[in-house]
Amino acid sequence: MSDFKPKSEFRYRFVRRGCTSKSWEVWKDDKEMARIEVAGNITAVPKADYAGIHGIDDWLTEIEHEFWDYMNRPEFIIGELIPGDLLRDEPVTPERQQELKEYCERYIMGCCYAMYEDSTAEQYAARAIKWLSSTDFYVAPASTKYHDDDPSGLLRHTLKVVNNVTELSGVSAYRGVNLAEAVLAAIVHDWCKINFYEQYKRNVKNPDTGKWEEVLAYRHKEPEFPFGHGITSMYMAEKLFKMSAEQALAVRWHMGVYDVSDYQKAELYQATNKYPMVLLLQMADQMSLL
Repeated sequence: MSDFKPKSEFRYRFVRRGCTSKSWEVWKDDKEMARIEVAGNITAVPKADYAGIHGIDDWLTEIEHEFWDYMNRPEFIIGELIPGDLLRDEPVTPERQQELKEYCERYIMGCCYAMYEDSTAEQYAARAIKWLSSTDFYVAPASTKYHDDDPSGLLRHTLKVVNNVTELSGVSAYRGVNLAEAVLAAIVHDWCKINFYEQYKRNVKNPDTGKWEEVLAYRHKEPEFPFGHGITSMYMAEKLFKMSAEQALAVRWHMGVYDVSDYQKAELYQATNKYPMVLLLQMADQMSLL
């Protein structure tokens, strides 16, 4: 059993006030009741409408105590950024790979506990983490030569996109997007690349010495599910999670105009116009390549 307070026992709902913010809204019965400021010590601040109610100090203390409980839940991580030094474009050491793996697993757990009831969340998260560990997701490249084309490049690229989604969620056009759903979409968006590359050795001339040297490289294997890039990722994610229509479409169209035929452009534009997460994931993915 999990050692944190069950979601069903909370009286209040806590909503982060913007990406990476240390300020939280406190909601109850669809009304904003107070604010939580996390700066050193946690401080609950009443909304002006409630400032004069009887027993205000006891009420705010109750909120603070419940927020402490909320901070121990997996979904508290949603809205936090992965340290940039872990995502730098340098060879991934075993130690850094382990840190990136732990962040990825924490985000999967956090997304599931934010999206589903606790019993379902625990099941979905455990199943996804176990499956990922049975694949090459944590050691595979993200491409053969275009970006993150080194061991663990796929993991690094994925978490870059998670960070970009989190930061972009503060833009007014995306504030209605469910951040936990968007982060999970970012995590799964390139699952089509799992077990898709194989290593081989090729000869490359060293520009400094003029000598030919044997180097590690990657090439494509025959895909297990040849649906196409976005559809394959969506298909694989749907086997593990119950995704919303917006999540599924964001994953399906995350390549945007770079992977769409002329007759599909109308569907791409419809998805982009109807669901903000679709464009959010596209932008986050493109930013990760800069």
